[in-house]
Amino acid sequence: MPVANLLKLVMHWTGYGEEGTLSWHFVGNAGSHSPSELSAAAGNAVHQWETERTPSSKTGFCALLEPDQSVDSVTLYEYATSAGPATALGEHSVTGWDGTSGAVGGPLACALVASIKTALAGPSYRGRQYFPAHALNVSGANMLYTSAQADAVALLAASMGPEAAEGISESLSISTLEWAVYSPTKGLATVVTNLSVDNKPDTQRRREAQLAPSYTAVVNPVG
Repeated sequence: MPVANLLKLVMHWTGYGEEGTLSWHFVGNAGSHSPSELSAAAGNAVHQWETERTPSSKTGFCALLEPDQSVDSVTLYEYATSAGPATALGEHSVTGWDGTSGAVGGPLACALVASIKTALAGPSYRGRQYFPAHALNVSGANMLYTSAQADAVALLAASMGPEAAEGISESLSISTLEWAVYSPTKGLATVVTNLSVDNKPDTQRRREAQLAPSYTAVVNPVG
């Protein structure tokens, strides 16, 4: 569908000198809103993640982070048309979303990827979300995550988009708001129909770009 009044929600987390984000696009009869209205809607999306199901999306996402990492903000951007900068934005500060994983942390770039799909074929109608997986243990036999870990991330990914859409639409009194894949090259947004997560580790290297080494080993050739 042609894009007007596109909404983009971005969740941000930090820890260990690095940061990461997850984002969602939404389309519908959104209209236009003030920054304060968008801030309240972002907060209501967080509320849905915390309360919509048991265990909650908050519980599921925090299990993917180490105790020294936490989600700190959610920002909702509004675009009047598909071209140009955001016409308004609102930000909600998040507290209490601290990592709970007890596993030994791997490289910060490790991720499990949710491949987001629509009813149409082609790269403009698909998306990807990189869920942090450095706090998950891989199987020593094949160096893959388990099927149970992939299933958990798939359920988390499939829940967070609709839950956020419900919270935003409720807060902004929008009758129709749908999670979508947005193609800036085509200026189109296509409604998400399903997603998949496999158990192969992937990487999102920018997540560890700010992690500075504390030690460098320097030796001369031996022998």
